[in-house]
Amino acid sequence: MKIIRAEKAGFCFGVKRALDMAERTAQSSTTASLGPLIHNQQVVEKMEKQGVRVVGAVEEAQQGDTLIIRSHGVPPEVYQKAGGNQIQVVDATCPFVQKAQRLAEQASKEAVKKTFNLASGSTWVPISRPSITTPPRFAS
Repeated sequence: MKIIRAEKAGFCFGVKRALDMAERTAQSSTTASLGPLIHNQQVVEKMEKQGVRVVGAVEEAQQGDTLIIRSHGVPPEVYQKAGGNQIQVVDATCPFVQKAQRLAEQASKEAVKKTFNLASGSTWVPISRPSITTPPRFAS
């Protein structure tokens, strides 16, 4: 068996960026990351020594903490919850992930618009196979 060693190895751009943002944040505030910043226990332990503890939910962060959003991103509700708990947020979501989220949101809104534009009268959404072939009857 031939083993080929990669010329380059390391973290992807988004994870490297999130780690750098977390390190800078930990220098000036009490810092927690929402989930581990990377799936590498040695790096997570190193970050904990630098002052970045891992929490599993916004509710686990303390008032006055700065919460790091890791490179995978989170739903909008997380930002709202953090703001409601007076927790500062540093968004370390990878720019490529952010772009994909924006495109998905835009496509979702366009699909809803098209559904409303195509609908004439009542609209029905099939929720099971029988309802696909048998649309409901609406009173006029």
